[in-house]
Amino acid sequence: MRRSTRSLAYFCTVVPFFSVIAHAQGEQVDEVVVTGKRFSYETVESANKVPLSVKDTPQSVKVITEDVIEFAGIRGLEDTYKIDAGSHVSHLDDGFARNYFRGFLVDSDNAFKIDGMRAFGTIDLDLTAMERIEVIKGSTSTMYGHGPIGGMTNAISKKPTADFGGSVDLEAGTYSRYRAAFDIHGALTADDKLSGRLVASYLDEEGPVDYFYRKNIVVAPSLKYEFTENTAVTLMTQYQKQDFMPLGNFGVRVANINPVTGAYPRAASNYTIPDVARDTLVGQPDQFFNSELQYGRLLFEHAFADSWRFRANAQYAKLDNLYFQSQGVTTHAESGETDLEIFGGDSESKIKSAEINLYGDIELGGRNHTLFLGADIYDTETEGASPYAWLGTNTGFSIYSPDYSVLPRTQRRLRDYTSSNPALADTDYVEVYGGLNGYTEVGLTAQTFLRPADGLIIMLGARYAEYEDFRVGTCCDLEAYDEGYGPKDYFRNYATTYQAGVTYALNQRLNAYVSYGTTFTPRNEFSYDPADPTGDGNKIGPEEGEAYEIGLKGDAADQRFSWSVALFQIARTNISQNNPDPALASRGFRVKIGEQRARGIELDFQGEIVSGWSVFVSAAALDNEFVEGEFKGYPAWFAPKWGVSTFSSYQFQDGPLTGFGFGGGVVYKKVVDPKPFFGGARGQTLELFDDVFEVDARAFYQSGPWNYSLAITNVLDDKYYSPSYGSPFYAINVNPGRQFVGSVKYKF
Repeated sequence: MRRSTRSLAYFCTVVPFFSVIAHAQGEQVDEVVVTGKRFSYETVESANKVPLSVKDTPQSVKVITEDVIEFAGIRGLEDTYKIDAGSHVSHLDDGFARNYFRGFLVDSDNAFKIDGMRAFGTIDLDLTAMERIEVIKGSTSTMYGHGPIGGMTNAISKKPTADFGGSVDLEAGTYSRYRAAFDIHGALTADDKLSGRLVASYLDEEGPVDYFYRKNIVVAPSLKYEFTENTAVTLMTQYQKQDFMPLGNFGVRVANINPVTGAYPRAASNYTIPDVARDTLVGQPDQFFNSELQYGRLLFEHAFADSWRFRANAQYAKLDNLYFQSQGVTTHAESGETDLEIFGGDSESKIKSAEINLYGDIELGGRNHTLFLGADIYDTETEGASPYAWLGTNTGFSIYSPDYSVLPRTQRRLRDYTSSNPALADTDYVEVYGGLNGYTEVGLTAQTFLRPADGLIIMLGARYAEYEDFRVGTCCDLEAYDEGYGPKDYFRNYATTYQAGVTYALNQRLNAYVSYGTTFTPRNEFSYDPADPTGDGNKIGPEEGEAYEIGLKGDAADQRFSWSVALFQIARTNISQNNPDPALASRGFRVKIGEQRARGIELDFQGEIVSGWSVFVSAAALDNEFVEGEFKGYPAWFAPKWGVSTFSSYQFQDGPLTGFGFGGGVVYKKVVDPKPFFGGARGQTLELFDDVFEVDARAFYQSGPWNYSLAITNVLDDKYYSPSYGSPFYAINVNPGRQFVGSVKYKF
């Protein structure tokens, strides 16, 4: 097996080289500038699309600044589990973004937004071009259309500015990680009317699993032209190319398998997690995932009539994905052989969307109130094909002593996958799903902020949306795929969602709030109909959500830090998950599982306690379970019982150690134990998964424009397992091991 032999030696040569350059700067380097880390942010727009302070926003809001992103080692949106105690993670590196907020899955096209515009969920967004991340908990449908009840993440782009500046960042670390990033911004004309920004990065790394690799390229140029001080247009573009090895699941160890039929009793006692090394690849050494994103956004802003603002957005994005991979399903206890499945995808996705917003103050009863009106349209379309084959144990592959030569080679073209491939000739079946699918959503939103008394804000909002989904496709072989698409099947839904909140200033530094919101998520999935085993099944229908929240928010007089505490109850109804029967799941069937409800408390603190000492703390206690349906009383998979996440940084402000700093973080989450067993006889439980526990550490030195840093993630090399999907008996992943990363950053 191939293992990485490179280490931090490269970094040890980079640092002295930059140090020589630094000393050559003369007075510029002799001047020690100490600023500390910025762990807090005051104003957000994600929750209501209107600039509001975090304290005045009647909803849970978490702002992850660029310094927190760097300090906590957040490399993708899924890594927000590190600084959100109530969220969970799957550690499934398969190119699809997913988060679990308060025990509810946020994935697919609802996975995240970029600058408030819906983005692709089938991409691992590189954060190079992002200034910060805003996490909104609970209902967001009134402002953003259909979406999950758990919440959303909104990545805010780095935008052009007339002030000249920028940075150069170099990283090197274990697992042969090398990264270079560049950011420059400033005025492009003498009158400062035209400004621009260019952000770019390149990443080349291996990883904690044998044969793993990742290469990322990001280029994000943007321009802004100010016609007047009240009118401006901004063009933002981004190109992202990723080439990496996707890592799938490795499945459980199953006992008591019938040697003749291959069947096994679906009892909890038959399932355990195989004891294999963390670096074991359960798949093909040549499997791959190629992804290419092209993204463009045009923003027009105009201020008029004193406090009124008009904003128009238009977005176009294109994503090409090509991947082939395999993963383990179950390992037979007696023989040690591992069942595998092999699958892939070749798709092209497009997004065309636009929105217009108008908001400002109106005087009524001698007081100013704020009115928001918005209209938006979102259109997306995906065309492609996905081959699938069940390898079973025909290969003789075992995760205990993997012999990758017995596995079929990954194919680079769909046609090669099923044609003239002897290695797949004896598999149980080979299928190709192809087609065209997409949807269009049109929405109208109205929202008002009433201020009937000093310190009192009443927020009322509603949205009407029309949603039309279509799909055409073929199944289940290349011959059918070659014949082309059949007629389109349309699904149309209408929905009105509501949101309300009240914020009251108890004093100048402390606000109390209460909020309520609803969500709507269209569904076009079907459940299996035993009376018609060869048919399409029964339509499941839309999923709905409801959220209640009450809390307190406060900040310091100089706004160096903010804090909040929230009590909440959120629920979703008419929910479903992949059918636990793999054969039915492969045909796209799902099962209804009733209503899921979460109750809990969350506490957050972020900011600077004293000069040089910054802290980010999140704590949560959560009870998330199914309260109706077949799984009534069962806890949810991705809802920690309680958790604590804290990251702290201290930098010396004076004395002989001026400029030096250190810090770190601790993430601990108590899993719900035992877990419900959805794969077989009801009323059984599985005790497979571990608590989440990670310790990170960082030391750094800042001198003038130079910043040197050494970070260690998972210092104790703690190992824990987590599920990836709703079916526990094959969707299992392990967290990454210890990693060292050194960096040099120059700001100008």
